[in-house]
Amino acid sequence: MSIKKASLLLSFTLLLSNVLGFFRNVILAKFVSPFEYLDAYFAAFKWPDLIFNLLILGAVSTALVPIYSEIKIKSSKKEALNYAAQLLTSTLLVMLLLLLVLYFLMPTLAHSLVSGSASEIKNLTSNLGRLLLLSPFFFGLSYIVSGVLQAENRFFFYALAPLIYNLAIIIGGLGYFYWGIYGLVIWVVLGSFLHFLIQIPGLKGLPLSFPQRFQLFDPMVVKTYRLAAPRTVSLALIQVQTLVLTLFASFTGARSIAIFNLTNDFATTPTVIVANALMLAIFPTLSLAWAEKNLAQFKEAATTSLKMVLFLLIPSSFLMWILRAQLTRLYLALGKNLDWQSTILAINTLGFFSLGIVFAGLIVILTRVKYAQHDTLKPMCYSLLSVVFSLILAYSLTFFSRRSVAGLALSYSLGQMLFAGLLYWDLRKDLFSKEIEEYLFLRLIPKTILVSLISTFFCWFSLRIADYFLDTHRVLGLLGQTIFAFGIFLAAFISLAPLFRLEELNIILETFSLKNFCILKKLAKKVRM
Repeated sequence: MSIKKASLLLSFTLLLSNVLGFFRNVILAKFVSPFEYLDAYFAAFKWPDLIFNLLILGAVSTALVPIYSEIKIKSSKKEALNYAAQLLTSTLLVMLLLLLVLYFLMPTLAHSLVSGSASEIKNLTSNLGRLLLLSPFFFGLSYIVSGVLQAENRFFFYALAPLIYNLAIIIGGLGYFYWGIYGLVIWVVLGSFLHFLIQIPGLKGLPLSFPQRFQLFDPMVVKTYRLAAPRTVSLALIQVQTLVLTLFASFTGARSIAIFNLTNDFATTPTVIVANALMLAIFPTLSLAWAEKNLAQFKEAATTSLKMVLFLLIPSSFLMWILRAQLTRLYLALGKNLDWQSTILAINTLGFFSLGIVFAGLIVILTRVKYAQHDTLKPMCYSLLSVVFSLILAYSLTFFSRRSVAGLALSYSLGQMLFAGLLYWDLRKDLFSKEIEEYLFLRLIPKTILVSLISTFFCWFSLRIADYFLDTHRVLGLLGQTIFAFGIFLAAFISLAPLFRLEELNIILETFSLKNFCILKKLAKKVRM
């Protein structure tokens, strides 16, 4: 599957997944009662997520696809599948051992995580955390299968997995009055199992199974974890950052953990749809080009993705900032009638998160470029610097300047800015020619910012007009105002981009043309991709 087709498919399904994620969080905010239970719900994910990120995400996101591609080129597909099977078995054995240890330590770990909360929330966090330990096991199976499917350029069933996961949580939220918070978490675990199960048909013709002769220290598995070790440390740092920010949030008042997580989920939507879709589509191409020493193709794929991320995420950041009040009121107040003070806090938090959208997208692309080059050490060092910077700033803003949870969002965004800058500085000599840098910094970035600023002014003006004609104190009026302002921003941006000769717009319009959307129908009929 070509990068364009894969990007289209993944963007489409990731958009659907984020729409489902939006309704998932609205449903959680509406039905979970008392609202403070959401603090326990989100905090309970942190330790299981830590195990998953350290054991699975590090290996899959950095090493599985490049090493699988290398074995496939130098040996055979059979040997590559045997490598994946050995990795699957050894990883799950280690994970089961760690999950068992974590089960007994969960009360202590959970209480320390929400030490600023009431005792009821502490105990609930511990119990929910124990249930959620099943999720990393199923996600471990799922993500290794995903890595094989990505390496084989089979994206259809992989793209469906997050949709199924979100649907399961939505069902759990809708039935909250019947089964309560524990039933909701059981649906989360079921969703992680379905995330794995839906991808099995994608393996048709690929005999991936547990190996007949298991080698705990298989040479390629050892190489995988050696290559993934710096990335694993990077993920550990990010998880430590998340844990500490959650701890800080627990001291800023009830509902703060929920507000931080809900607004962060929403702010990541543009990055997931744009940068993650591009990353998933180009990573196999980057890995294969590097293995074949095709530097021209490698540079072209990397720079093209970088241009598209900048062109799409710069206006997304402006749009989310100008619409932060409307989006927050629809997103949170639609689910639960929050008091006005909590709503204002959520609006400010989302506004600060919007500052980091572009940099989060750059991190996604630039780190994958480094991983395709089998370099995971430097991104780890840059991650360490950015996390330390972010946590120092978060502590200062939370306990000295009284910025509360909004200050945590600001520190998080500034940390991403530092991380992205360090990655670009590292890659600029090898990857970006003088012509490319001139295009980025003298044409693409300033022109896109200018067009976004003008579009933001039109959007702001349209908000004032809509507020005059619509009752924005009601959901339908607020929704109408938001849709109208969004449409004005989009129309202004699309109209102005050609005047400023932003060629990336033509690529976007061509990619999302009617002709290319017909590809999705054809892809849905194929099991092998």
